[in-house]
Amino acid sequence: MRFPGTGSFRVFLGGAFAWAAFCACAALAANAMAGRPLLSADPDARGIYLLAIMTLLGGVVGILAFVRLARKRLVHLTRSVQAIRTATDLNLRVDETGPADQRELSAEINAMLDTLQQMQEQLADSNTELLNLLDARTAEAGVTKQALAEDVARRIRSAQVARKRGRIYRTIHELSPSGIFLLSEEGVILDVNAAVSGILGYSREELLGRTIATLSAPEERDRAKDNLKRILNGETLSHEVRNIRKDGETRFVQLRERAIPLDDGHRQIVVMIDDITERRTNEERLRKSEERYHALFNTMSSALALHEVITDEQGRVTDFIFTDINPSFLRLLGRERDQVIGRRGFEIFPQMTPEWLARLGRVALTGQEDMVQPVELFGRQFTLFIYSPTHRQFATNLADITERIELREQLLQSQKMEVIGRLAGGVAHDFNNLLQAITGFSQLLLESLDSASPCRGDVLEIDKAARRATTLTRQLLAFSRRQVFETKVININDLITGLDKMFRRLIGADIQLTLHLAKNLSPVRADPGQIEQVLANLVVNARDAMATGGEVTIATRNLPRAAGDSLAPDSAPEGFIEVTIRDTGHGIPEAIREQIFEPFFTTKGAARGTGLGLSVVYGIITQHEGTISVDSAEGVGSTFRILLPIAPDTAPKEAAPPDETPPRASELRGNGQRILLVEDEPGVRDFVLSALRQYGYQPFAADTCAAARDMIRQSTTPFDLLFTDMILPDETGLALAESLLTQQPNLRILFTSGYMDERSRWSIIQDHGHPFIQKPYSLDHLLQTLHNLFAETRPA
Repeated sequence: MRFPGTGSFRVFLGGAFAWAAFCACAALAANAMAGRPLLSADPDARGIYLLAIMTLLGGVVGILAFVRLARKRLVHLTRSVQAIRTATDLNLRVDETGPADQRELSAEINAMLDTLQQMQEQLADSNTELLNLLDARTAEAGVTKQALAEDVARRIRSAQVARKRGRIYRTIHELSPSGIFLLSEEGVILDVNAAVSGILGYSREELLGRTIATLSAPEERDRAKDNLKRILNGETLSHEVRNIRKDGETRFVQLRERAIPLDDGHRQIVVMIDDITERRTNEERLRKSEERYHALFNTMSSALALHEVITDEQGRVTDFIFTDINPSFLRLLGRERDQVIGRRGFEIFPQMTPEWLARLGRVALTGQEDMVQPVELFGRQFTLFIYSPTHRQFATNLADITERIELREQLLQSQKMEVIGRLAGGVAHDFNNLLQAITGFSQLLLESLDSASPCRGDVLEIDKAARRATTLTRQLLAFSRRQVFETKVININDLITGLDKMFRRLIGADIQLTLHLAKNLSPVRADPGQIEQVLANLVVNARDAMATGGEVTIATRNLPRAAGDSLAPDSAPEGFIEVTIRDTGHGIPEAIREQIFEPFFTTKGAARGTGLGLSVVYGIITQHEGTISVDSAEGVGSTFRILLPIAPDTAPKEAAPPDETPPRASELRGNGQRILLVEDEPGVRDFVLSALRQYGYQPFAADTCAAARDMIRQSTTPFDLLFTDMILPDETGLALAESLLTQQPNLRILFTSGYMDERSRWSIIQDHGHPFIQKPYSLDHLLQTLHNLFAETRPA
């Protein structure tokens, strides 16, 4: 179907535009060939140019309009062709009969119809393809539109999530307790959070644009640059450095650094920073504390071990494991550390009882401390402390108290001996006063009786009994260390040699005596008589321990001061001599070994001993600032060991007095010398007054120091001698003597006492060389002492 005028108009319009375009192009080409510029000043040329440009623009607009119209008309044309195809039957043919002209015309018409039919079929196929293409494009357009809508929605949601995530990240960034740096690839600070300012003391504005390496300590900066390279190479670093705060304070910080790639191909570095100065300080304190603990743990003398308990399903403690142990505990066990750590308790202590295990487990599970004292382990005595450092663990601390117990027993023994000594000394003092009266009056009576008197024998028995009692009191005084003794520089070897014959008579023929005396034995300062008594007592003791015979060995030697560790070093600056008396007797049972030096203790029975022998020995040696000990075993024998300090001087020992018969009392008469006697004991006072009158002296008696002073004030004639007891009811005899000597410097002084203690000022008497006689003294001794005093020449 054809539309009249439409095709001709289009052809005309297209030709017009083509001609105009041709003209414009020709004008432009001619103008260019002429060498004129495109925008010449020639009005005709400009007109042509403008017409050509307008024509081109019009042609472009027309073409665009034609294209738009063609697109609109495409569907209409397709539908029109379809309608024509439906309304026209191109299968019909013209009858080719008739005249030749008619047949020729009919043949041409049928040929045209064949052509039209072919064209119609081709157009139908094209139309179908066009419709299919249109449907496909329409479907594609729908899909594209939906995909575009979904993509837009997705982008919108992504943008919203990104904004929300950005707010969250920003909040985390600002509220994070850790400092956060955002750095460029060069290490320049791009952003920081508020925590950084708190850690480093800088504000955000002061940090932005700085290089992070400038915040490190100078010695850390080179390493910071190397770390930056490692981070950019993909490593994630976590390390500790020293940073400098704004105020100059050095702080320890922990850094965690990582590079983050960006969309534009660049990278930024995120640095997390935490101030660990306090933690480092605490760790250092903890380290030092652990070092001190380990040093204490490994060097402490107490044995310490840590354990962890093992329980069954019911929670009952069945065993424990050693988790740690110090060297002191290992020495007690006699094992190496790897032989104990990790071992069970029953492996180390197979003799452990269930009661002990329950006790240890109770501490580990309840935390309640426990202490046991004393505990005997490894042959020694311990105090066991048990405590729980943590739940299910317990520690055992063994403190060796063996020596403490021994010292305490020694102290108790010493205190007991001191108490008994005081008692014995007091008793001996009272006895001495009584014995002084008994022996004194018995001697006066003997002097007055004729040798043929029947009463003389009775008086002699009284005197002998009194002398035996005197010997007993002297033993008590020796035990109590209150006996007066006169020390001399002596050689113990000489004493032993001098007593050799007597010792052999004492022990009998069935016992052999052997002497091992050191050559050049150092001298000691001692009372010879008392040392002889010590040696005699020990030899007799050895004899009694060997009823069927044996051997007694006496040995001496010099010892350096270090060997006498049982004595105070100051007591023997020159060292010691050692005297040992060893026997081969039955020995001393362990049960009574510690009692042998106690007074009145004896295993010989009442008929054979008083029990004062060894206690007297102990008292004499202690009074000489020495020690005595015993080493004994049943069936082996006993060894008594004596240590005496060496005399600090090497003065020769005093020569023994000549063996002369002392004069009798009748030969020691006085010449009427005036003697002031100060004595508070009536019996003693009466005896002395009687004796002095009987032997030519003029005695005057007072019972107190005050009475003595009154007597001196009232007397018109001075006294020649003051004879006073040391201990009087109002003050000491020494104080009385010193006060009288200030008034009468030539007054002779004679002191006496039943025993010596701190009240008697015995050391002062010795230092001043005052004459002294100990109660109970004999009549002969008193008269001899007075005779010697008055025989001395006194200075004018």
